[in-house]
Amino acid sequence: MKQKKENVKKWLKENMHSSIKEIVPKLNIKLEGHYRYYGIFDNFKALQSFTRFVVEALYRALRRRGQRVGWLTRIKLQQTLKSLKFTRPKLYLLYGY
Repeated sequence: MKQKKENVKKWLKENMHSSIKEIVPKLNIKLEGHYRYYGIFDNFKALQSFTRFVVEALYRALRRRGQRVGWLTRIKLQQTLKSLKFTRPKLYLLYGY
């Protein structure tokens, strides 16, 4: 998990100057793959934790882009992610072996 988080932070740092409308769809593809691989019946809390980490890392990366204070609040980010249909965790295997 530590390596995945480092990869997300690195990718966001490389792409932080792109527009939010370009970042979110690409990030959705990455998250969808993560959810499909790790989305098993007893792993939902870990998926939620990873999603919260990604949103927080996105917020930090976007806040570093400019010097205007207060241009992006957490509420604005949540509204933007909702309007851009940010991918939320989903379980793909609902039963054990």
